[in-house]
Amino acid sequence: MNPDVVETTAKHTYGTWRFQKGWKPLHVVDAEGCYFTDVSGKRYLDFSSQLMCSNLGHKN
Repeated sequence: MNPDVVETTAKHTYGTWRFQKGWKPLHVVDAEGCYFTDVSGKRYLDFSSQLMCSNLGHKN
C-alpha cells in the first residue's frame, strides 16, 4: 500500500458515514460491477455502491 496516498486521503478527504478520528482510507485501484479491489489485490463486495454511484455498479 502506498502510505502517501492513504495519508493524503485521510488528511484532505471527508469520509462520510463514519467517525472521522482514526479513519484509515482504503487504497482502491480497480472497481467493476459490485466489486472493488485494493492495492494488495484483495477484492471486496461493495454493499454501499448505491449510495455513491449508480445502481448498475462500477464501470457501467
